[in-house]
Amino acid sequence: ANIDEFEMDIQRLLHASTIVCFFCFGVPTVFWLATNCLGMPGISWGMWICCYGYCQVPYLPATILIAVLPFELVSWPALGAATTMSVLLILRNLSTPLLAQDSASHAKAAPFILAILAAHAIYFLVVKIVFFP
Repeated sequence: ANIDEFEMDIQRLLHASTIVCFFCFGVPTVFWLATNCLGMPGISWGMWICCYGYCQVPYLPATILIAVLPFELVSWPALGAATTMSVLLILRNLSTPLLAQDSASHAKAAPFILAILAAHAIYFLVVKIVFFP
């Protein structure tokens, strides 16, 4: 392989790492702060961070599949499946503690669960539009 043909875009790499790091650290930190401010301190900051870190795992096979088969017909379902598995991991691990801390009406926990779903939907669109146009 000719080294002159190799192309690297550092700006794109920095942009991508900023988006992923914000989703792994910024989003769970905001959720942790919000739950603590609303009197639901049952989930530690470390648990939020770990769950959001682990929820990135389904994106690895999806991105490999998209790199091998770079077609729109492949990218949307692959990222959709990865996002679905990712949000299910978060909900499986965090919804029970959230609901357990809330009153019987779940007036505080339900908006957090919807916010988690919304954050993943936004992340799905950002990843699709920015990384796999």
